[in-house]
Amino acid sequence: MLRPGGTAALTVWAGGRQSGMELLGRACEAAAVSPHHLPRLAPGEDFGRTAEGFAALLAEAGLTDVRCAKMGWALPYTALLGSGRRA
Repeated sequence: MLRPGGTAALTVWAGGRQSGMELLGRACEAAAVSPHHLPRLAPGEDFGRTAEGFAALLAEAGLTDVRCAKMGWALPYTALLGSGRRA
């Protein structure tokens, strides 16, 4: 629930080859791990994984004054390398 005039912040992974799920899928495949497969949404229930598609989904759900923007981010590998705890 959102009170009238309230603000909600939501996120969704973009679709396509650059999505985080694609990266996860490739990692599982390389490790010969079979991820749990959930059924895909029916075409009438799915939405475009774009700012416009997400905005349309929210508007169809009854939200008003919906604004969506695509935001990018980059995490340099150097931030991860050596970041683990050492014995």
